[in-house]
Amino acid sequence: MADLLFQQATDSPWIYFEPETINPTEIKIGHHPYGCVHQLNLWDKPKPGSTVSHQGSFQTGDWSDCVRTIQELCGLGGIAPKTRCLEKWNGTVTFAEDHSTACVSYAHQDEQVIFSRVVNALHQFCIAIGHAQSAGLCCDSFTILKNPGRHPNDKSSLVEVCRIDFHFAVTMLDELEQLFSAKDTPDFKKPRSLEILDILLDGASIRPYPEIRLLGIETSSAPYQYIDTSLKELTCFGDMVQGPVLAFSIATPKPSTPSLIDLRSGFDLLTSAQDLVDTWGPGQFVVPNGKKHPSAIRIGGGFVYLCTSGQDSVKFHWSRTVTSGLFCYGEFDPRRKIVIGARVTVNDTCGLDESSCRVSLSEHLQPLGTSPPGWELKEVQVGGQIGNYALMQANASYHMFPGQTLKKKRLDTDDGELIPFLDELWGVQMSLCTAVARRVRLHDMVADFLPVFARRLTSGDECRLWKDLESRRFITEKFRSGKLLDWVQELPPPAHNLVLKLWAELAVEEYNPSPGNGGDGRDDQYKYARRDFAERKDLLVQNASEPSPSEGTETKCLRNDNAG
Repeated sequence: MADLLFQQATDSPWIYFEPETINPTEIKIGHHPYGCVHQLNLWDKPKPGSTVSHQGSFQTGDWSDCVRTIQELCGLGGIAPKTRCLEKWNGTVTFAEDHSTACVSYAHQDEQVIFSRVVNALHQFCIAIGHAQSAGLCCDSFTILKNPGRHPNDKSSLVEVCRIDFHFAVTMLDELEQLFSAKDTPDFKKPRSLEILDILLDGASIRPYPEIRLLGIETSSAPYQYIDTSLKELTCFGDMVQGPVLAFSIATPKPSTPSLIDLRSGFDLLTSAQDLVDTWGPGQFVVPNGKKHPSAIRIGGGFVYLCTSGQDSVKFHWSRTVTSGLFCYGEFDPRRKIVIGARVTVNDTCGLDESSCRVSLSEHLQPLGTSPPGWELKEVQVGGQIGNYALMQANASYHMFPGQTLKKKRLDTDDGELIPFLDELWGVQMSLCTAVARRVRLHDMVADFLPVFARRLTSGDECRLWKDLESRRFITEKFRSGKLLDWVQELPPPAHNLVLKLWAELAVEEYNPSPGNGGDGRDDQYKYARRDFAERKDLLVQNASEPSPSEGTETKCLRNDNAG
């Protein structure tokens, strides 16, 4: 325990390890596992009306050993904590902003050391790729995400999927080894010559840092540009990957302020179909009848399809719920770039002003009678005293008023005016079995709980009236239909009054919080109804009935909050 505490205090955030003996494995140029997306021939196969599958025929099994080997070789940007002697590392990693940002650099005062660091890091990267190819984890290339800004044909912000061939790394390693072996080492002038090297070394070694800065051979980001890697939220495709993605971008010491589109709706994805399936596959290309090229991609439990028609349209959309008819709108070349993004975008050139619109519509608006809670000045006292010295004193008395929500405003009206209140979408229907919830109109909620409240009736006349309403006038069905006003007006006075009484009691009890539910007016108030699973499994919430105790339950609630 003492050793662990000492290591945490002295080594954090690094975890030092003893490197294992790793056999060198060369990169295979032109390597493609059987069935990879780069081998699909969409011009000879398939026949129209079928689907072409990229099922990811890579080897399956336990990849933990291979992944550990790749991690040891790549580290963070080619730098791994294999020894506590920092001079033996391939570079330096400094942490900023409370250890949320890592800055990777190969800088050193001696240019020979810089060459040695770069060559060692790139050599380890090539060995790591060779092991990944042997395990069937990749072809002769890999993809990265970069943030180029905006697409020239689209106003939305983009993250682009870029494919990098491994032969670039092999060629660069050969050139650097020749330079390193030469007697006269050339001078470094600009760190940007190592930008592609930074991407190669860092692409396979990203750890859970929100931001990583690749500084090349500089020790700080100023005054040169550097490569920044940070998390980006995608638009519709973010629903498939279920989280942000790590993207590369060229940054300056004073980054530009992100646009409103970047902050509000995320980034669209610019990619080719091949790179898309290669990165997030397996996937299938959908080829409709009468067409030679695919029109949609099945991937990640959903479909990528052309979401807008027109000759100049290039926007595709990913969705889990899509009809087959949408697959036939267009077609695409799997090797050309397409934009996958949200169907609805923000119009930056919109000239409407919210303030002027409110002024122009003020004549058509009516006050709701609601108000937020606050404090009101009730009394002010001022006094003075004169003696050896003068003393002035002032006191103010404030009283807090609870405010007025729209629901409370409606409930404060007469019982006869509560019928229109039933058309509001202020009920919540929720299933305890599936955890599915949805908004419903109040008359649907009341239809389920009127029988429950009717059991509280103690008067014989009221009990007989309720049986008549339930058996002959079908009160539950009338409430579900929503056509209540005419039906209630046609009821005899005793039945009319009983319906209004039950509805008013139910509404008041649902809205007013009880001491057992927090009593602060903000908690949700829940009412429970039995459910007959054997007879009506297709409905989320069933009527109150008398099933056996072994049956399940459903909940239905009227949310009590100030937003309503």
